[in-house]
Amino acid sequence: VKTGSNLDLIEIDAASNRGINEIRELKSHIRVAPAKAKYKIFIIDEVHMLTPEAFNALLKTLEEPPAHAIFILATTEKHKLPATIISRCQCFDFKKIAETVLLDQLQRIAKKEEVEVDQEVLQAIAKRAAGSSRDAIGVLGQLLSLNLKKISWSEAALVLPRSDFLKVKEFVVFLAAGDLPSVFQLIHSLLEQGVDLERFTKDLIEYARQELVKPNQVSVKPSLINFYHQVLIVLIEKLNLFKKDLEIPQLPLEMAAVEIFLKNAEQRGKESRTAQKGENNDINFDTKNVSPQPQQDQTEAKQHPVSNVE
Repeated sequence: VKTGSNLDLIEIDAASNRGINEIRELKSHIRVAPAKAKYKIFIIDEVHMLTPEAFNALLKTLEEPPAHAIFILATTEKHKLPATIISRCQCFDFKKIAETVLLDQLQRIAKKEEVEVDQEVLQAIAKRAAGSSRDAIGVLGQLLSLNLKKISWSEAALVLPRSDFLKVKEFVVFLAAGDLPSVFQLIHSLLEQGVDLERFTKDLIEYARQELVKPNQVSVKPSLINFYHQVLIVLIEKLNLFKKDLEIPQLPLEMAAVEIFLKNAEQRGKESRTAQKGENNDINFDTKNVSPQPQQDQTEAKQHPVSNVE
C-alpha cells in the first residue's frame, strides 16, 4: 500500500467519473475477490459529485456489499449526499489540525532532514496551512528542495509569500487613527519590497477577526468593535479583486483603505453629535434638580434665624 502498487486498493475520482456507466463498471470490479489482501478497498473521492442515477446504482451495492469489499466515500460536502447513502454508512468527520500541532510536526521533519529552519518561517507555514497537514508539509518540502542547511525569511521568500505581522498591525493603527497618507505610504512600501498584497490582505482579515473575538472586547467601546467589523466587511469584499488581472496591483487594498476611512469618519461624526446632545441633556437635567435647593435653604434660614454668639 505504501508504494502505491497494491492491486486491492482502488481509488476513483468522482469528479471526473460521475456517471452511471462508471458505477456499473465499478460494480463489475467489486465482485472480483482481492488478489493478495484480505479485503478489496474502494475509495470514491469527491463522492458528492456523482449523479443521482449513479447514486441509485451504487445504493444496492452499499446495502448488500460482498464480504471482501470495503467502501470509503470521501467528501468535503457531506450535505450534498442523499440521505439514503448516508444512512448506510458510518460517518467520520475529520477536523482541522491545530496550528501548534502542525508546528511541532514541521519542526520534527526539519530536524530529521537536518535543516535549520527559522521559527518564524515554520509558524508562517503552519498558519497558512489552515489546519491541513498535507498543505503544510508540501510547502516545507518546497523549502527543503532548495538544498540549504539553514533557511531564513530571505530564502523562504522564494517559495513562501511574506507578510510581516508588524506591518499588519501598523496598517490597522494608521487606519484607525484616520491617517490615510501613512496607509498609502505603507502600501507603496510593501509593494516595493515585493510583499504579496493578497496575502497581506488575508493577514489583515485574520488580525481584525482575532481582535474582534477577543474575550475582553465585551467591555471596550462599541466604536472599536464597529471599526473591526467594518475592516472585515470591506477587506473580504475587496479580496476578490486580487483575482483579476489588474495593472495596478495595490488598487484593491487602496480602495479598501479609503472605504474604511470614510465609514470610520462618518461613524465618528455620529458619535460626536450624540455625545454633544447627551452633554446638553445632562446639564439641563442637573440644573432642574439643584435649582430648588437654594430657595429651600433661604426659607429655612428665615424660619430659624441664627444668633451671633461671642
